[in-house]
Amino acid sequence: MPVSTRVPDVGRITWLVEALESGEYRKGQGVLHTPGDGGAHSGAWCCLGVASRVAIEHGLNITTRIATKYGSIYEVFAGYGLEMLSPAVQEWYGFADADPLLRMENFGVRRAASWNDVGQDGDGPEPDFTAIAAAFRRTYLGGTS
Repeated sequence: MPVSTRVPDVGRITWLVEALESGEYRKGQGVLHTPGDGGAHSGAWCCLGVASRVAIEHGLNITTRIATKYGSIYEVFAGYGLEMLSPAVQEWYGFADADPLLRMENFGVRRAASWNDVGQDGDGPEPDFTAIAAAFRRTYLGGTS
């Protein structure tokens, strides 16, 4: 497996952390974004869906579309799946993977999508993005929280 030469973009990841901490996005599970009817930030979000929306709002030119699967409605970013970052978004942030690793407080690691869906300890998801935002800060911005 080749080693990634991407360098995480601290400024862009800061925008992501700020969005996760803002309270503007309601946390959901299973897909990047289940749209609501109250504007661009409505509905339920995975942390990686928030990352995709932040990238668009800060100038990344990718397509979005609404798709249905098994009777549910989802937003698809850059024509790429429902659960992970598209290659364009991954590259924009400088992440090595479509599902970035995050450092836990106990020095373990967990994939962002897994943390979003089952929580840091695997015992159920947190009600909001506070812990995940702290993990992105700890992992990529040198924070200790």
